[in-house]
Amino acid sequence: MSRPKNRMRLMAGVLAGIAIGTVLIVPAGAHIGRPVHLWNKHLLKLAVKSFYTKAAADARFLSPAAADAQFLTPTEGDAQFLTPTEGDVRYSQVAYAEVLGTVVVAANAKNIAQGNVSNPEPGIFCFSGLPFIPRSAVATFMAFGGVIQTRLADGLTSACTGAQAEVLTTNSGGFFANVSFMILLHG
Repeated sequence: MSRPKNRMRLMAGVLAGIAIGTVLIVPAGAHIGRPVHLWNKHLLKLAVKSFYTKAAADARFLSPAAADAQFLTPTEGDAQFLTPTEGDVRYSQVAYAEVLGTVVVAANAKNIAQGNVSNPEPGIFCFSGLPFIPRSAVATFMAFGGVIQTRLADGLTSACTGAQAEVLTTNSGGFFANVSFMILLHG
């Protein structure tokens, strides 16, 4: 085929597309008109089916008051679990402390005393003599600092051999330093 015939066919196709598009789109545009009509008559029905409303959520889930009444009201058999007793393992397997420099702040500590913490080298704090075996440890700086890391008995540095847990702290320059932190140990 020659080029003029191809151009003529292309132009005929484009014009046919414009004509068909005009016939199909104009009635749809006339029907929908404004965005308010589109939302109210067409999309709102789908939105109501797709998303939870407050009424639907309240009907499906417990209200906070009902949840408190159902789950927090002690029953006769719950008394033993709600009242901790002295020496109760479930309540004593938590230890936390605020360490300022190398000093344990007794007012902000439970199950960790000054005697449980040693500082063999700057930035290395060893925890031993705790009343339980720690299974997890989390520490955070009391102020802006560098890096803080916790380790348990199976991954201690040689400076804390025999300890139950350790905390490694560095200053913002990346050098080991005694930086104030909080620690939480759980057994």
